Amino acid sequence: MGQHCNGDIRASVLREHIAGRMGYNDANVNEGRVSGYVQAGLWKLVTCNEVRMAMDFKGYVIEELRPLLNVQRPRWDDDMRAQYAGQLQGLTNQGGLRCNDIGPEHETCGVHVFYHDQLPEQWRGRR
Repeated sequence: MGQHCNGDIRASVLREHIAGRMGYNDANVNEGRVSGYVQAGLWKLVTCNEVRMAMDFKGYVIEELRPLLNVQRPRWDDDMRAQYAGQLQGLTNQGGLRCNDIGPEHETCGVHVFYHDQLPEQWRGRR
């Protein structure tokens, strides 16, 4: 998750998306403003024991939350619906982490979701 918090907009698809929503492109991007936006948000995560389960759960989370960035809706195992619903509830109910709170222990196999109270184009933070 750390690659989303700082650096070049090409460091992550999330950073590219945020920069685009702010009206920037590769030629005129304000990296500090993009970083400021991400750092003002929260990360919530659910750890999974194996990559296959993480990918499957990610498909469920994308279908349920319908985030703007994830336009593709990957298939997931419907037999896992009850378990995934409980995991998603745990994810949405947790407090979340700021970028400064993310450590190596959070860079694990699982699903992480970015939350912010404003859309990138509305944010008036760091310029």
